[in-house]
Amino acid sequence: MERHRTIDTTLRERRDILDLLERLKKESITVDEMEEIGTRLKKAGRRALSPLVRRLWQERSGDLISRYTYLLDFFEDEPWLDQLITITISRTDLEDEARAVLLSALAGYGVDVSAPPFARILDETGGPLRVTLPRLLDKGEKGVMMFMEDFVAYDVEAQRAIVRELGRVDDHRVVEIFAVLLGFDEPETLREVLETLGRIRTPEAAALLRRFVAGAPEEQRSLAERSLRRLSFLGLGPEPVAAEGPLLPFHAAYASPVDAAGLSCVMVARWRGEERLDTLFMELHESEGMREAWGWSGITPEEYGKILAENRVEEALVAVEPAHGAELVRDAIHRSVAAGFYLPPEFYVRQRIFAGVDLTPALYVPSFAGKDLEQFALPWRMAGTEELLQDWFYDGWFVFTGRTRLLAEELERQGDDPFGRQDEAGIDRFLERWCREQVVPRMDRLVRRLFLTADLLARSGREELLVEQTLAAAVTLSRGTVAPHRHPFVRRWLVDLIMMVREARAEGYEFPSPDHDDDDGDELE
Repeated sequence: MERHRTIDTTLRERRDILDLLERLKKESITVDEMEEIGTRLKKAGRRALSPLVRRLWQERSGDLISRYTYLLDFFEDEPWLDQLITITISRTDLEDEARAVLLSALAGYGVDVSAPPFARILDETGGPLRVTLPRLLDKGEKGVMMFMEDFVAYDVEAQRAIVRELGRVDDHRVVEIFAVLLGFDEPETLREVLETLGRIRTPEAAALLRRFVAGAPEEQRSLAERSLRRLSFLGLGPEPVAAEGPLLPFHAAYASPVDAAGLSCVMVARWRGEERLDTLFMELHESEGMREAWGWSGITPEEYGKILAENRVEEALVAVEPAHGAELVRDAIHRSVAAGFYLPPEFYVRQRIFAGVDLTPALYVPSFAGKDLEQFALPWRMAGTEELLQDWFYDGWFVFTGRTRLLAEELERQGDDPFGRQDEAGIDRFLERWCREQVVPRMDRLVRRLFLTADLLARSGREELLVEQTLAAAVTLSRGTVAPHRHPFVRRWLVDLIMMVREARAEGYEFPSPDHDDDDGDELE
């Protein structure tokens, strides 16, 4: 019998794994590169885990140990945590920095490092933050953001423990972290921040508390005042505070129309000094609140112009008053808190751009002062609403999402496509069923999007006819003036979308998976 030899590829795979681990030694390695390496190591499974753990036993550099422990998280089903605990306890040859990194990694993976047998190591190193935080602060604003990205991932008790440890870090710059944490929206964590500031014996801590007291709510103000009194007893009593200069004005604010997935963008820019600007972009979701935040600090007007061009700000967003931008942000904060989500880490760092602006969470409801909305409920008002979809404000209503894939699959199940046959009765039956199953359960969201669109049209100085047609679409849909599949706006929207889907199917387009949509279906397509 002929025997077939199997080619042994394990040697090559081991070589590839070692090459990946060597890449970790690159000084300027990025997070994206780390993610790529971790993903490839995960595919290799146990063969990759063994050399990774072996390096943790041998490595002395805190930087490299930090990178190795980061990659462990890619091996979700492997018993590596016990080995990491053993390494942390056993390696007495390490400097404080490297031992602090190991403790920090264990804390991040849910191990209580304040309990035996780690307490001794914690006492010897002064806690993981004593070593790691100054290195983060050396990175400036980027380091503060890295800290917040980790901080929001912890539960409340862990956050409070971290705050207490921050108070023991012997670096005056730690107040920069506390300044950001004073804007954190977890009540118990904020309470810990205020109490810990009262134990930091520096003029910077006292000054930070004084500034906070000036605009704090009553409950938080009393905590801050108590911490100030404590500092006074420690010899840091009230001192005359140099008058701060007036707050500089906003340079610009922009907002985008809401798209069919309930997403919009708000951008603000504010002067921070002579010829310098801060900017902040925020992606807002209609029910989850603020999803993303990113921006730049201290940029020149020329750099600002490039950012506007690269982000197509003046093409996809419209200029609004900064006060309206703040209203939309307050609404997003309210929805984030109500949904149980923290705000994006970068927002906590950059929210100082709203200094002097009330960001108390509050829902935003357009008022349309001077307009009688009852007039827009009349049936004749629906005429022409289908033409709205030709305006660029509605471009986002035709983005392919996971729910669009459901629409494509439903068309495929039809087999004998009524749209291809131009069978009006068949088209009507299809639209009636789709509206009943997919649109009606989400009608409140659709109506709110239309009201917000009408509001933005009016604020941006667009034609009055566009504003009134959008209001007519919103009001008649909210009142159920006609069945949704017979409403001119909804019918044109769905028919145009279906035609796009049919063309995409014919070209072999792969629609996004509906698994990415929320359970209650954010998208209306």
